[in-house]
Amino acid sequence: RIIFGALSVGLLAVIWLAALVGEPDAGDNLAPTFIYVVFWLGLVPLVVVFGNLWSLLSPWRAAADVVAWAWSKAGRDWEPAAAYPDRLGRWPAAGLLLAFAALELAYPRSAEPRTLALAIVVYSWVTWAGMLLFGRRKWIENGEAFHVYFGFLARIAPFAVQERDGRRVVVVRPPLAGLTARQDTPGTVAFVAVMLGSVAFDGFSRTSWWQDQLYDLVSRYIVESPRTADLVATAFNLLGLLAAVGAVALLFLAA
Repeated sequence: RIIFGALSVGLLAVIWLAALVGEPDAGDNLAPTFIYVVFWLGLVPLVVVFGNLWSLLSPWRAAADVVAWAWSKAGRDWEPAAAYPDRLGRWPAAGLLLAFAALELAYPRSAEPRTLALAIVVYSWVTWAGMLLFGRRKWIENGEAFHVYFGFLARIAPFAVQERDGRRVVVVRPPLAGLTARQDTPGTVAFVAVMLGSVAFDGFSRTSWWQDQLYDLVSRYIVESPRTADLVATAFNLLGLLAAVGAVALLFLAA
């Protein structure tokens, strides 16, 4: 955990600096390719095969663990400022995952490095603030969007980690068996709807029909006011994304 944590924190710093002060063109900058391809897509098959590796690779968790370790070594005790409300459940994670999906799929300039630098700062601030307020474990399990996301995908894997007699051990199980575990945590349906709805919209938004509708709206403003054109495109795509998420949620609840 220490080795992977140190590497992940260093990599986060490198990607953020590349997005902040590197080449402004997305094609010449490391950050967009790493975030949207290596991280967002490349980590999925690893998690599906080997389990939730994100629990080892999360730079936000690693940084918080270092701070907590240093604090304890200084002989100080710390308690979360507030108890995490049970009714809140996974709603924060669902909201943050929706925000990431909106950035990727709704905002026309989502690949611009400076945009990604700001997104990294905002997500990092929210994540560490949540850990500080409610405690590391509670926020990671309910509010850290990528931990919850990869955690759900890891249910497909034949490997899992369980606590037995106070120890965490790796267990082997039939593939897909983890999907049968019942989930009563509030916000779970919303999170799954964002997972599946964002993928559905990603495909639908690439169709010629959607692109034609988007062009008809944006073409009125793109010459005179590019910023207005971006706002119109973002709003139109965001409505489509929300509709897809809502449709998945309704079908899920109906089933």
